[in-house]
Amino acid sequence: MNEWQIQLEEDLNGTADQDLGTIVAVCDGTGRYDDGSLLEVCELRYHVADDNWTPQIVTADLMVDPLLLTTVQDSDVAEYLLDTLKQIHDGETLSIHSVAIRPKRVPPSWRQGRIEARLSDLGPNNQASYRTLPENHPRKDRLKFHTDGELRMWAWPALTDIPHQGHRSGEDVHHGDHGTQAASGASVVHA
Repeated sequence: MNEWQIQLEEDLNGTADQDLGTIVAVCDGTGRYDDGSLLEVCELRYHVADDNWTPQIVTADLMVDPLLLTTVQDSDVAEYLLDTLKQIHDGETLSIHSVAIRPKRVPPSWRQGRIEARLSDLGPNNQASYRTLPENHPRKDRLKFHTDGELRMWAWPALTDIPHQGHRSGEDVHHGDHGTQAASGASVVHA
């Protein structure tokens, strides 16, 4: 590529996110909310062809999160994206030739990220997670906790102190404890 083609590619990529934002706004404005939601988590990259055609041929790559790749590929969002990009760049000395849908590359530390997500208390926690209790796990009220933070959340006064049951603040409540204070009467609502 010559110098002006390199500069054109840099300039286009400098405004690529703004172009994508314009397309998301157009999607929203035409009622294509699902397409707009898909596109807003993507990235757009331009590539200038190494030729001397006038107008200059440019291709675009829509970089998609790997988890959404099939969803984007199965939709007509690429065609809509191409049509809208052609409208955005109409009248310029370039021609948007095509849009390719490509998966975003994961960060170099992707393995460590997966391990941390499975072994930590961050993120979703369900049966598919591999979480074991630490050897010296915290305990309270005959419950076992993974971390001190989890225990602190459980021991938060708003969750454990229930005055209308007759227990003192900070007192451990056990199964079968009924307390001494009577429940308040039912509220009366006047219509």
